[in-house]
Amino acid sequence: MIDRNRKPRKTSYYAPKKVSLSAMIKPPIALFDNILFYLVNRPRNKNEVYIYDRFISATQIKMAALNYRTQWLRCLWGNIKTPLTFYIDIDAETSLTRQVSRKDPYTYPVEILQKERQEYLRLAQRHKYTIIRNDRSIKAAFADLISSIGS
Repeated sequence: MIDRNRKPRKTSYYAPKKVSLSAMIKPPIALFDNILFYLVNRPRNKNEVYIYDRFISATQIKMAALNYRTQWLRCLWGNIKTPLTFYIDIDAETSLTRQVSRKDPYTYPVEILQKERQEYLRLAQRHKYTIIRNDRSIKAAFADLISSIGS
C-alpha cells in the first residue's frame, strides 16, 4: 500500500533525525496500515493460502535501520506472526551488488542493509522461522524452502 505508485527517487534515501516528529509518527501509522492490509487480505478459510513477500515486521525493520523510532512498537510488530514464515538470508554486500546490477532505483548503503539483516535474523531466531541461506544455488535454496513448507 505505502509503495503503490512510488516514483524513483532522484536523491538519496530519507532518514529523519532521531528526535523528530517524522521519526515518531511514521512508524505507528505504517504499523496500522500494515495490520489493516493484513486483516483485509488474510485467508478466510483453511483452503486459502496467501503469500506475502514481506510482512508487518519488514516495514518496521526498514524504518529502524533508517533512524525511525520503532522500538516502542516492538512489543506489537515483533510478536505478530503467521502460521508459516521463512526468511531468505543474504549478506548485505551481495544484496547491494544485485540491486545495482538490476539498476534498482531504491538501493540503500551497505550499512543500512547490514542493520536490516541483523534484525531479520534476530526475529527469525526468536520465532524459530526457517532461515534459508541464499549463498548457495537456487536449486539448494528451493529444496530448503520446499522442505520447510512440508514440516
